[in-house]
Amino acid sequence: EVDPNVEKDEMPNVEGMDSFLSELANAIPGIDEAMSFAEML
Repeated sequence: EVDPNVEKDEMPNVEGMDSFLSELANAIPGIDEAMSFAEML
């Protein structure tokens, strides 16, 4: 699994959007996995 906080540190250029996604990741189980998959594409 990918920790949303790690993604946030790796992508400082999109802090606003990523912090929003990080909140979603904390709210919805599994969304962080979906985002990490989307980032690999």
